[in-house]
Amino acid sequence: MKPKQKYGLSICIGAFFLMFYALFDNFPILTSDTGTYIISGFTFEPPHDRPIFYGLFIRITSLGASVWMTVFVQCLMLSYLLFQFIKKLLPSISNKHILAIILMVSFFTMGGWFVSQLMPDIFVATMIIGVTIYFVFKNKLSENILLITIIFISVLTHNSNYIIITLFSFAVLLSSFFIRVLKPYFKRALLVGSIGVMSWFVLCASNWIGGNGFSRKWYFKNLFRKSLPC
Repeated sequence: MKPKQKYGLSICIGAFFLMFYALFDNFPILTSDTGTYIISGFTFEPPHDRPIFYGLFIRITSLGASVWMTVFVQCLMLSYLLFQFIKKLLPSISNKHILAIILMVSFFTMGGWFVSQLMPDIFVATMIIGVTIYFVFKNKLSENILLITIIFISVLTHNSNYIIITLFSFAVLLSSFFIRVLKPYFKRALLVGSIGVMSWFVLCASNWIGGNGFSRKWYFKNLFRKSLPC
């Protein structure tokens, strides 16, 4: 029997592979919205059309010193999820082969570009991968706690995720009453749905604390408009 491989160092190496575009550009990739997130995180003022939480994520992960740390944390989260997914799907695969896959993801897909941005777009992918791992595979308690934490952060930081996770969990919960194969997933869907409900509450609470009221009709109208494809 092969000894169990530890992949903490490999996850860090994978994170640097995913940072290729930021390293090549000598700075994290910026967009016209990046400034809004940074300002909201450091002034604690919720933006009018998006959650404040990615701004807070930048503030915390950058340690108030460098946004390179923020991008590295994003890449570390994605690298961890890719390792978990591939390891559980192909238990006998080596760390070197997983790193080769991550390298290809970074170079030949848009994953490396989006995770190198100071934008919350990558958190749509981290939420989907995290939920998939949580639902499909048997995980240790520590793994589930980390997955749930990543899912919760991912939902909070991006407008679309509030809607996606709510509709997904509701669909699985409802379908589990009629489709036998989905019944074992009822408890997991209930937990994921609870994360969605909690995220909505935290979003409204952040608006209230920011002086914008607990509920803003125009905000949620804009939320749905921005979450739908153009």
